[in-house]
Amino acid sequence: MLPLAQRTLSNESLAELTDQVGLNSMLGVRGTYSLLDYASAFQSAQFGTLYDTRVYSAEAFYDWRFATRQWFGVTGRGQRFETLPGIATTDVGSLLMYYSVEPTSVVTLTFFAGPEYYDTPRTAAGTALGLNGQGRFWGSSEGATLNWKAYRSSANVS
Repeated sequence: MLPLAQRTLSNESLAELTDQVGLNSMLGVRGTYSLLDYASAFQSAQFGTLYDTRVYSAEAFYDWRFATRQWFGVTGRGQRFETLPGIATTDVGSLLMYYSVEPTSVVTLTFFAGPEYYDTPRTAAGTALGLNGQGRFWGSSEGATLNWKAYRSSANVS
């Protein structure tokens, strides 16, 4: 656990543009930026050294409603994760397809799956700090989300 006296700065920004391009279809783009900044490298007994991190993400998506309360969509996403900015980075690209259904007017269930590509280059500075992760990998991303929304409150489980 971090001591209460440890200063951290956290910021997350999101920009999104969506257009309904047809009666039953939507197209959009989204960008996010996230920052977690510690005053200096901080040693935690539970987690080890905690470093500054930055995450950049850009995606484009298309949704198509093919039946009442049922949607199909595709999302292309690129992300960059930086730890010790400029020293240790991982780039991720993914193409996810998803299916959403609204069994009731307040519940939405979404299933998604697709391939992901990871690239973590090794740098001399990262190696000197003991950051030995390196490689290019293909993997998959899959999962589900359950959303519940009411007049004044909502919940999301992923």
